[in-house]
Amino acid sequence: MAVALFPGSFDPFHLGHLGVVEWAAQSYDEVVVGILGNPEKPSGMFAPADRARLVELSVGHLPNVRCVVSGGLTGELARQVGAAVIVRSAHKDQDLERQLAVLNKFISEGVPTVFAPADPPPPDISSSVVRELIASADLDAAAALVAPGAGKELARLPRLPAGTRSKGSAASNPMTVGRRVAPVRIAAIQDAPVLLDRDATLDKALALVEQAAGLGAQLVAFPEAFISGYPDWVGRTPPDGDHAAALLAALFDSAVVVGSATTQILGLAARRHHVYLSIGINEREPDGPALFATQLLFGPDGALLSAHRNLVPGGGERMVWRAGDGSRMEVVETPFGRLGTLAHREALMPLARAWLYAHHVDLVLVPAWDLSGGSWPATLEHLAWEGSVFVVGVGQYLRPADVPPSVPGRSALYGGRRPGPAGGGTTIVAPDGDPRARAPRQGCAITVADVDVNEGRHRRHRNGDRLRADVFELTLTRAPSPSSDPVAPSGT
Repeated sequence: MAVALFPGSFDPFHLGHLGVVEWAAQSYDEVVVGILGNPEKPSGMFAPADRARLVELSVGHLPNVRCVVSGGLTGELARQVGAAVIVRSAHKDQDLERQLAVLNKFISEGVPTVFAPADPPPPDISSSVVRELIASADLDAAAALVAPGAGKELARLPRLPAGTRSKGSAASNPMTVGRRVAPVRIAAIQDAPVLLDRDATLDKALALVEQAAGLGAQLVAFPEAFISGYPDWVGRTPPDGDHAAALLAALFDSAVVVGSATTQILGLAARRHHVYLSIGINEREPDGPALFATQLLFGPDGALLSAHRNLVPGGGERMVWRAGDGSRMEVVETPFGRLGTLAHREALMPLARAWLYAHHVDLVLVPAWDLSGGSWPATLEHLAWEGSVFVVGVGQYLRPADVPPSVPGRSALYGGRRPGPAGGGTTIVAPDGDPRARAPRQGCAITVADVDVNEGRHRRHRNGDRLRADVFELTLTRAPSPSSDPVAPSGT
C-alpha cells in the first residue's frame, strides 16, 4: 500500500491544503496529514489538537485520509507512518523547496518528495492570511478560505495567547582549562568538492563524514569553502573577463544560508555519527547578496557551535568574499580541550593567534584551499610550536579533471597544461612543531591522528606565560563591522 505524507503546521488548514490532499487521495492508497508541532509546548494561533480537528472536518469526504500530530521532524514522521513519498504543494521559492526535499530525504533515509500539480487556489490564500482575518474578527472572510465543514469551528476553537513560543534550553559545555581532558581521534578530509554544485557536494560530504566516523573519528575537519568550492578562478580570469560574471552568479546560487536545510543536514550528520564536524561553506546572507568564507562547527548533538567568517580574504578573494569581523571569533569548549579556528591566511595574523593563546586554546583548525606550497608547511609547524597547541591544517585536493563540465569557462580556464587548482597539504602537527600525520602529496585522503592536548598544556606550563598581559593589552572588537558595498552578481 502506497502511503503519502502531507506535512505542515496547518495553523489553520485551508482550501489550498485541501486541494493538495484531494489530489494525493486520488494518487495514493492512503494520505496522512501530519501536523508538526509540540503538543506540550504549542505555538501559533491554535493548539495542535484543534488544528487536527479542523483537518478532520475538512477531509471527512475522503475515506483514505487521516490526520496525526507529531512533535518530531518531517523525515522522522515519514519513517513512522511508512510513507512512500512526502507530498508538498508548489512554492514560489524553488530553491527552498529543493533544500527541504534534500533535508527530508536525508532524515527519512530515502523517502522522496513529490509536488502536487501547480493548480493552486487564489494566491492570497495562506494560513497567515486566515489568522490575520481571525485576529481582526472578520470571521466570515476567514471561513470563506477554509473548507465548509471547518468554517463554523473557527469561531468556537480556543486560541493560544499571542506571542506563544516554545523555548529551548542551552546546555553549557564543561570548562576544560586547568584539568586533564580526554584524547581525541581527528580525521582531516583532503578531497575535492563538486565545484559550484551545492547539493552534490553535500552528498559527498555526508559520505566522507560517514567514512571518517567509521575510522573512529570524534572530530572531522573539512577544508575552507568545501561547499560548494573555492573561487580559484579569481586568479585565472580578470574581474571583467569573459566568464567572471557567470562564475560569480553560479557561486552565489550555490552558496549556503546558515540555518537552511543544508546546515540542518550537516548538523544531523554530526548527531547521527556523534562527531564534532568542522566544514567550510560559501555563506550567503539570508536577506542580502554578500558572500563570506565561513567555517561551521557542529557538536555531536547536532547543534551549531560556531560560524567563523574569515577575517582576511586575500588578493582576488576580495572580489568574491566580504571580510568577517570579531563577532564570530570563538574558542569552543569540548571534552578534548578548547578548540579554535584560523581560516587560511588568518594563521598569518599575529594578533589573531595571540587572541587564541590568551583564551587557552588547545587545538587550532586551519581550514584552507591549498596548503601544499610555499611556506605553508612551515607556517603550520610554527603555529603549533609557538602556541604549544595541536594544529590541524586541511586543504582541498582538486585537479582540472575534477571540474564539472557545467562550470562556466571550464575549457578555457582549466584545460590544457594549466596547473591543478589545489594540491592539499593536509597536516596534523603536534605542539613541539613536528608533524603527527600528513596526507599523501598526491590524491584525496582521510588523514587520521590520535591527539592528547594535555601534551601541549604541559609544554605551556614548562615554558611559562609568554603573553605578558601585564605589559601588552589585546582587545577584540566584538561589535559587527559596518557593512561595505556587497559583492554580488548583477541582477540578484
